[in-house]
Amino acid sequence: MLRQLFIQARQRGLNDGQLGMRFAVTPDHLTGRVNSVARTIAIFGAPLGSLAAGFLLGSFSARTTMAVFTIMLVLLTAFATLSPSIRDAPSLDELRPVEPMEPAFPELVG
Repeated sequence: MLRQLFIQARQRGLNDGQLGMRFAVTPDHLTGRVNSVARTIAIFGAPLGSLAAGFLLGSFSARTTMAVFTIMLVLLTAFATLSPSIRDAPSLDELRPVEPMEPAFPELVG
């Protein structure tokens, strides 16, 4: 249960940071498309974790399965922490405003 609380707290911080950056760097007219692609990728990956857990539990003990997932989480966290694109990302204050574009079909804009 303590592990779940830690995961939820970490997830909230990650979501806030990546959503803020995504909204800051995405032009307004593309926000819906970018968010839909990000959500599709996230939702697509969710069943893969269950599939991997089922395979590992069927082949190994629960302790080994937990160890594998813990190692994967630590490696992903280390990769994200050490990634130059994340470490060198500009702060939201450093981003310049995105210039609005003209609509592709002005007659359809109300």
